Amino acid sequence: MKAVLLYLALVGIPVLAVLGILQLGRGLTAPIAVAGTWNIEKNSPITNDSSCSALPISSDKPVLTITQSGSHLQLMFNDTDRTTLTGELHEQTISTANTPSQGQDAIGLEARVDRQAEPDSLQGVLTFRECPSRKAVTFTATHQNPVP
Repeated sequence: MKAVLLYLALVGIPVLAVLGILQLGRGLTAPIAVAGTWNIEKNSPITNDSSCSALPISSDKPVLTITQSGSHLQLMFNDTDRTTLTGELHEQTISTANTPSQGQDAIGLEARVDRQAEPDSLQGVLTFRECPSRKAVTFTATHQNPVP
């Protein structure tokens, strides 16, 4: 009898715990995948103002690389400073903010993921708090090699 009670305690309780965890996680859904490389097309022109020369999308072919862990994102531009933003993915909206560090200006990015486009695209706006002549730049980005 003592062995049966010990068996129930050592096996039964962990089995019940696993079943409870599975029940709690039943309604969870994974966020959409946005990781990868995105080609950026600027919808608004960028000024040649010297105070705005180091904008992360001022190159001829700006690229955005996104790494993703769940809903947490890290976005890196291909500019010379390798401007990096951290942000969150909420449903199909990307929101980031960057505090000034290592000589980089304060930058924000808001974008909406369009999963209906082929390939996936982002429609968004970059805001630059330190650039007096260009406060925001709208852009469209297309996914280079989306993961199915």
